This record gives sequence, structure tokens and C-alpha cells, in this order.
Amino acid sequence: MKLKLISIILFLVIMAALPISIVKCNFTNSDSGNSKIKNNVSEPSDSKQINDKKTLLCGLVAAQYDESYCDETIRAIAILMQSDYDAEPQKFHLKNKDIYLSKNEAENSIKEKYSDFEKAVNSVSEIKITKDNKTLYIPFAKISNGQTITDKEYDYLSPVASPWDCFNVNYEPENKCAGVSLCGLDYLCKSGMTAEKALKWYLPEFEIG
Repeated sequence: MKLKLISIILFLVIMAALPISIVKCNFTNSDSGNSKIKNNVSEPSDSKQINDKKTLLCGLVAAQYDESYCDETIRAIAILMQSDYDAEPQKFHLKNKDIYLSKNEAENSIKEKYSDFEKAVNSVSEIKITKDNKTLYIPFAKISNGQTITDKEYDYLSPVASPWDCFNVNYEPENKCAGVSLCGLDYLCKSGMTAEKALKWYLPEFEIG
């Protein structure tokens, strides 16, 4: 009788403890599952994932294009974009349409010129802009005020005259440009210079080729 009573008591103790064990186990598994899901959530990237470099460069050229630019100017911009992206890709926030404009996003004259961007990018794939055998980021602007300026961040650049910018319809005395004036490139290319020579005007201490 005593043995039977002890068995009943042990059975009741086990049954009472069982729900606690189940709840604890479920809580642990649930917490582990949430942790796993959290670790698998990736942070949103600031840049689009573009695997093909030529596609990327076409988008960079398209974003800087102006319908007044000639084909040789497009080549010059392609060389500049290629060199700059190789030097400091983190400066290019590809979700910004002012920096990267895909073929699907392009409209009107830019969309019509996209095949020319592709042609330009293909033609300059082997051309580099270097100084002392280093690829350095070259800043640029649409237009200067007639002279490029010095910039502490880019102390490897020298200011140069860009007087033709003064005759551009977009000229303003307040325009600031360190590095390369895109309107200046266009003027020089339309005057008969190659893309390489036009870039060399703004980057006299660099090797281009």
C-alpha cells in the first residue's frame, strides 16, 4: 500500500512538472527562431547591384549627358567615368538618377542616344587616367566660371583656364569646378580635339591612354 502511494505521488509530481518543461522548451525554440530570422535580414544597400561593368558605365555616362554634347565628348565622359569608378566606386550612389541612369529609366533624347553611350564605353575600355601610375578620382562639374579651382581634397590637381565656359548659356560667375568642366570638354571636342586631348587640357599632369 505504501509503495503504491509513493508511485502515485511520483506520478503526480511528474505530471505537474511536464507543462513547465514544455512551455520552457517552446519559448526557447521560438526565441531561437526569431534570432535566426533577424540574422538573415540584410540591410538595404545604398547602391544597385550591377554585375556588368559596361552596363554600369553606360548608366554613369547617361546621367552626365547633355543633348548638346557631341560624340567625342561622350567618349571623354566615358573615359572619365571609367577612371573615377575604378578609383573610388563608393562615391557613386547608383540609386541617384543624377549619377546613374539605366536604359530603362532614360527618356526622350537620352534614350535615343543610349546606343552611342554603349559604343563610347566599348571604345574606351583600355584607356586609363593615371598620375604616377596611380588611378585617382577626378572631380567634375557641368561648367566652370572660366577657371577650375583648387580643392584640398584633391590636392593632386592643378587649376587650369577654361575660358570657353564663359560663352556657354549656362555660365554664371558663381560656378565652381574642381577638375574637369564637362561643357569645356564639349567645346574642345567640337573644336577638333580628341577626347584624350580634351581631358589632357584639364589634367596636364596626368597620363591618358
